[in-house]
Amino acid sequence: MGYIRIYNAGELKKELELTAPRTTIGRTPDNDIVLNEEGVSRQHAVISKSENSFFIEDTGSRNGVFLNKKRIQREKLTYWDEIQIQNYVIKFMAVAGLRSSNDEEISNNDQINGDSTMFVALSEQEQLDKLRNKTRKAYLSYSDAGTKTRRDISGLRFTIGRSKLTDIRLRGWFTPAVAATIEKQGSQYLLSPHRRGKVILDGEIIQTATPLKDGVGFVVKGREFKFFNRLTDK
Repeated sequence: MGYIRIYNAGELKKELELTAPRTTIGRTPDNDIVLNEEGVSRQHAVISKSENSFFIEDTGSRNGVFLNKKRIQREKLTYWDEIQIQNYVIKFMAVAGLRSSNDEEISNNDQINGDSTMFVALSEQEQLDKLRNKTRKAYLSYSDAGTKTRRDISGLRFTIGRSKLTDIRLRGWFTPAVAATIEKQGSQYLLSPHRRGKVILDGEIIQTATPLKDGVGFVVKGREFKFFNRLTDK
């Protein structure tokens, strides 16, 4: 029996039991495990089962598969081995552990559309560690008096409105003290309108808390914002 845990940016994203003879890993939706990251190939790797043993194999990826920080082509897995594919770390285990509170698709925010794989040189251990240690940073981009501005979203609650206490202050007599909030729940960010806030997301007025995806635009009381949730170095 074998299990794997999948980590990204230090967060446990998914845990699953390896029950099939083959478990494919890649960037496209036809894989059993989808890793939405530019450096991951369309069909990157496969974990296969032979009798009571498991093997990890590189299926012609551009940026390689690393087992315990060494690039491999095909190797037998031992419990507690660590497979690294770009900034994803996959731990091979004998027993199941705690599941993630957000046990959904591997990456809700990174949607890589396109057929090409970005090449990233991974010949040195330092580069592997740099990918492994990436974390996510959420922020808003918007124009303020004609100047492009960026505001990082820190903490669990971020506010937009007329009050001096809000994180981003809007002008206007009819703007409420708090027009909208962005709240972090697990690895997700939710945009919530307040009374008279008039929040427009993807061209539609929203009435309830709605998940934000990386790169999405929204409007609060006429001010345009763009939300980002990107991997960055610690």
